[in-house]
Formats: sequence, C-alpha cells, structure tokens
Amino acid sequence: MSQLKNRLRDVAEIQARIFNRTLNPTNKRTGAKFLSRNLRGPSLINYYGNPDFIKFKQVKAIFPNIKLIDPEEYYRVSRVEFKKSRGKGAPKKLKEAKATTKRKK
Repeated sequence: MSQLKNRLRDVAEIQARIFNRTLNPTNKRTGAKFLSRNLRGPSLINYYGNPDFIKFKQVKAIFPNIKLIDPEEYYRVSRVEFKKSRGKGAPKKLKEAKATTKRKK
C-alpha cells in the first residue's frame, strides 16, 4: 500500500514539473489562487478615465463670459422636462413641517 502512495506522489511531482504547477501534497492553504490572478489596480485606474482630460465644466469655469452649451447636459435637462410634462418625473420633496407631523401621528 505504501508503495502505491509513493508512486502516486512521484507521478504528482512529475505532473507538477511538466505542467508548471506547484505541488501541495499536504493540501495547506497557500494563497496561490490569489497570486496567480490578474492585478486589479490598472483596471481600476482606467475605469475613471484620464484625470488630465479637461471636462466641459472646467472649460465653462475658465471662460465664464462665453455662453457655452453642454450638449449632454442640455439633452438631460430636456428629457427631465419631457418626463415631468408626462407626469413621470421625480416626486416633489416633502417639506420638513409636513414630514414631522406625519411621523407623530
């Protein structure tokens, strides 16, 4: 029986060498799974875009005399107005006095 275990261990060692794997005969936690993963840092940095890229708000702040119109903001505002006209807009906020009286009841 021990000869069979020794042979299986030898086969596992050879397999590990051939397939460039680490051998862990005691099945201890090594953290190899986390070390072999791709790093998250570069993808997180790229998610927010280039911080040096100038935004429309910054251009508008630099040149307040010139009347500039942000097409994306204009589109957003027009959509909000359209939804409000159809009754699909955001609900009105409650006043502080009304909210407190409703809670006391």
